[in-house]
Amino acid sequence: MSHAYTKSVRPGDASQPPATVSTAGPDLRRHLRALGLDTAEAYRAWCRQHGFGEALTKTWQERRAERQAAEKARQEEKARAAQETHWRALGLGSAAEYEAWCRARGLHATAHRSQAQRRKEREMAAGERAGAALAGARQQHRRPEYALQALHDGTADVGALKTPYLQNIAATFAATPDPGVRDALLRLLLCAHRRAGLLRLEPAFPHLGPQPGNTFIEGLAALARHHRDWRQAPEDWRPDSHNAHRQFGALARHLLARYAVPAFFDAAWCEGDTPEGDTHRAWFIHIGQGRNIRTAPGLPLALSKRAAHLLPSAPAALPIEAALRWAQVKALGGDESLIRALLGTRLGHTFGHEEFWTSVLHFFLNHPMLDPACVGPMVDYIHHVKFVPRDDTGQPAEPDLSMKGRSPLALGRRVDEWHRELARETRRPPLEWAPSGIGGFRSPPAPDEEGEAWVWTVTELRTAAELTAEGKAMHHCVGSYARSCAKGQKSIWSLGVEDARTGLRRRVLTVEVHNARRLVVQARGRCNKAPGDRRASARLGAAPHWLAQWARQEGLTVATYV
Repeated sequence: MSHAYTKSVRPGDASQPPATVSTAGPDLRRHLRALGLDTAEAYRAWCRQHGFGEALTKTWQERRAERQAAEKARQEEKARAAQETHWRALGLGSAAEYEAWCRARGLHATAHRSQAQRRKEREMAAGERAGAALAGARQQHRRPEYALQALHDGTADVGALKTPYLQNIAATFAATPDPGVRDALLRLLLCAHRRAGLLRLEPAFPHLGPQPGNTFIEGLAALARHHRDWRQAPEDWRPDSHNAHRQFGALARHLLARYAVPAFFDAAWCEGDTPEGDTHRAWFIHIGQGRNIRTAPGLPLALSKRAAHLLPSAPAALPIEAALRWAQVKALGGDESLIRALLGTRLGHTFGHEEFWTSVLHFFLNHPMLDPACVGPMVDYIHHVKFVPRDDTGQPAEPDLSMKGRSPLALGRRVDEWHRELARETRRPPLEWAPSGIGGFRSPPAPDEEGEAWVWTVTELRTAAELTAEGKAMHHCVGSYARSCAKGQKSIWSLGVEDARTGLRRRVLTVEVHNARRLVVQARGRCNKAPGDRRASARLGAAPHWLAQWARQEGLTVATYV
């Protein structure tokens, strides 16, 4: 390229004007942005610090080496920060203290430790702190039973509590002024301590994410608030499993249910103090009393008798809303591939305009040969033109849209045209939004079947222009997600592979994350191909592995229907 022949500006050369970003050309500006720098002077200083030449004009190989060095430095800094966060969580003041702590326990103090190893160390430290605190406190604090009783009575020295779960229980009691609820909570906590493994703070139900209420301790508090509905005493309960989820569900049924309640309803007790949580808990009790789900208060859709009959068969890992949709579509005759495709759309978690959306379901059911990969784009298109206001008119494009007389072929053409319009869209003002708080991902170089080294990356898309470019390259409608991303409800990520030699990146998957729940709700390849489809490409076949690696690194949950 022409810039390869441009004369370099030497430091201190008075005959040359000072180089700035504005005079350096677009290639250098892009390179500086990639390094996280603002000015040519900052770039020269960075080069000196990292052992690179200070010339502004360089070959692409030199710039790639600089980008790799910058990325390596970022990863090392991230690892150092994670390690510092870890040893501070252990109650230690320095890396040296952490190394001594590890040596005293026969552990290796390496920076690259897995999440499971760090969790075990935190649990070990928490247990040691709890033991030390209880040993040095009054008699009532020498065993957890005494600590729980003191927290209930209001006589505990809350400031002296070092164990995180006891601190959480103290906050729960502080937020519970009702004497009857406090007594019921104490009974449940003592029962959980003696017979189950429920006094823990990690999210109880992964699909709910780290939102308030989603721990077993807070789930016990929700059960305590319904103590007037208890059918049996918690002291009479005996767990028949070592699995915490099964223990919690069995305890809830022991207290409140005379009849069987589907397992996916257990999450209702960990949805926090929300209107949805209140409604779902009422459904749990309603079904547990032997009543039909069809008569439950606040049901968002009309379930047929067959749907109500099939509902208990819904997968236990599904969110409650998704289970209702699962039963509805199953009762209408939908197969697993159609149900999986629908649960990956807004219909899997959102209700409203159910009469219209039922006609959409019948459209899909009446065309069983329709590729399930087309379901998501069609639902997105239908919702957009019928319900989303246009920027210029403030009204949806087709508010009277009906499914009568439509064919899959004609609807598919309209979806394709909509995708092309999104790719050509230039009328909207530039839009960008803050980071979601979820980190990206970069794998070590991994060879493919031909021996070429590739680096798998996951990058957040944070502007409307980036979404449009992703949708144009991948031939789908992700460009329409800008509003949801700007509101912080969702984040969109590009999973791809980068040639370790040339730096060339190729997109493989577009991923949608529900930010509050830290839940991966959708992932699609080019032309909406499903992850893992090796018939489409070997990279798409390998993508689920790297999606899982990123999710594990960032504490995300991948929905069962993705």
